[in-house]
Amino acid sequence: PAGAAVPATPAARSGPSGSGSSSGSGAASGSGAAPARSTGSPAAGSSSAASSSSSSSASSGGAASSGGAASSGASASTAPSGPAPSSVQVLVANGTNTTGLAGAVTNQLRSKGYGTLVAVNALTTVPTTLVYPVDATGTSAVPEVLAALGLSQSAVRTAADGPPPVSSTSGVDVVVVAGPNLAGAVSSGPATSSSG
Repeated sequence: PAGAAVPATPAARSGPSGSGSSSGSGAASGSGAAPARSTGSPAAGSSSAASSSSSSSASSGGAASSGGAASSGASASTAPSGPAPSSVQVLVANGTNTTGLAGAVTNQLRSKGYGTLVAVNALTTVPTTLVYPVDATGTSAVPEVLAALGLSQSAVRTAADGPPPVSSTSGVDVVVVAGPNLAGAVSSGPATSSSG
């Protein structure tokens, strides 16, 4: 009988001391229940920690999705139609032997609102009308000048083709060297100078 009681005492001692140190729950009331509580408590703690981490990751995931970012696609702006005719200075040079051709073409352009200079004779004759943009304004105005005279893009000359065959381009945006294909313009009005 005495021998049986001795082992019970150390068991009773180890139960409470283990439950008190490992559980951290502060409610250990019995050697048998205490180990069960201490074993369940960490499991519950780990599951709650897992659930809290999963919920935090879920919330962070929700925060990470930024939703609809502002679209950067700006609407395409309409291409400018060119400068106003009144701001474009056009010099017409007669590139033919038809007297008054440059003056007549000058009148035609003036009637369409273009600024014009006194018509001149070109330094050489040309087989067809040529259009030389002299500066940036002239380059922008060329499509409208072509339309005003009923010319195609093939009439346009660039810097690579050399300067226009006139003595001066001072104050000029576009030079039109009138060729035989504009001879019908002679009837549109009187020549602005005897040389044109």
